[in-house]
Amino acid sequence: MRTTHSFEHFCQNHEVLRAATIPNVRKNGGIDRARFFAGDWTKLQTFLTQTYDIILAAETLYYPEHNNMLLEFVKARLAPTGVAYLSLVSCDYFIVLFHLTNLNS
Repeated sequence: MRTTHSFEHFCQNHEVLRAATIPNVRKNGGIDRARFFAGDWTKLQTFLTQTYDIILAAETLYYPEHNNMLLEFVKARLAPTGVAYLSLVSCDYFIVLFHLTNLNS
């Protein structure tokens, strides 16, 4: 059985994708298996319908009322046996690391 790996990169700011993320992925040889999306987590959740085995996220949370958008995305798109690793930084530079599994049970 052959396993296919693909990588999807999300960022709210399209300029970060264009100036930093895409060139970095290209340097590391993964551009042919990568897709890139800009927008907030709520918008991404509406057009991405697949689930993910692994979600890695590093996010700066500027507004507390937006914290749930990321969590709802992860809950909706993480495969039942998947795992999510989240690194969250508040605007006060308080860092929180999460390892999430079984979110829907």
